Amino acid sequence: MGKNYKLKTDALLHYDELSTKIFLGTKCVEIFDDDQTYFSLLKKREWTLSDLPNDLVEVLIEHNLIIKNYTHYYENSELDRNIYLIESLMDSRDPRSPIDIQNTISNSRILLLGVGGIGCVVLDNLLRLGIKDFFIVDSDIVDKSNLNRQILFTKDDVGLYKVDAVRDRLKLIYGNLNIENSRDYIDNHSLLKSICIDYCPDFIINALDTPQNIERIIFDVSTLLEIPSINCGVGINSGFWGPISIYPFVESNKKYDKSPNLISKPIKGSLPTTNMMIGSMMCQDILQYFINPRIENLYYRKIFNFQTFECEVI
Repeated sequence: MGKNYKLKTDALLHYDELSTKIFLGTKCVEIFDDDQTYFSLLKKREWTLSDLPNDLVEVLIEHNLIIKNYTHYYENSELDRNIYLIESLMDSRDPRSPIDIQNTISNSRILLLGVGGIGCVVLDNLLRLGIKDFFIVDSDIVDKSNLNRQILFTKDDVGLYKVDAVRDRLKLIYGNLNIENSRDYIDNHSLLKSICIDYCPDFIINALDTPQNIERIIFDVSTLLEIPSINCGVGINSGFWGPISIYPFVESNKKYDKSPNLISKPIKGSLPTTNMMIGSMMCQDILQYFINPRIENLYYRKIFNFQTFECEVI
């Protein structure tokens, strides 16, 4: 019978002063081990769980240090490193493999509202996560002033509708993509609901900053249709993302009202650095949602201060 569990690939083992230490990311789990029994077992890195003492198994599962063995079908592909990161982040009790989670991500349909400074960053990140199916909505035309931070546009795109320019460029780069788009201005529930019913997205991402009630529109429609959604925005000294709103997590309904949009109107000043920070951190939460949607932190708003690098969670 094959070994059905293994120590996670990026977990490091160290024996020091009567204890075995296991490092994974910022986590360090220390186990008293005066005769190196546990260290000798863990060095094998693969076992059937019956080969291990029950108390050791409990520690490994509690701290998410082991995973069921799986075949790495994406090895040496563009998604190779994704698999190892998913493996490190996933719960040891999860019956899925990292391959299953990556396949779920790759087969997801994303409704992206807005391809400005944050939206371009989000789109770039999600493409690199392996997603290939998007519906993009933006009513704006590419302006020269966009080029300092909207990373998917060039001078040749000035004067074109953003959704058209993005669609054509990404299909040229990636080839096998499904990208639908709309030039609509989302200012009412009916329009967004109609797009969602026609496209059937698995996730809604809002990177629009107008109209002023855009967050409420998205929250109401996503809750009604049971589609997870997330909002974001960038100001002068701070930016925000979250919370993820999804119908099965009832508490997120309450957290919405405690998480107001701090940016009441678009600002003139905007840099690539701040847009990239917020867009990338939001994508990290979206990835975490696909890996383990029961992480409570996902359902709170994060406000990041660009001056102090402090992050408030509300």
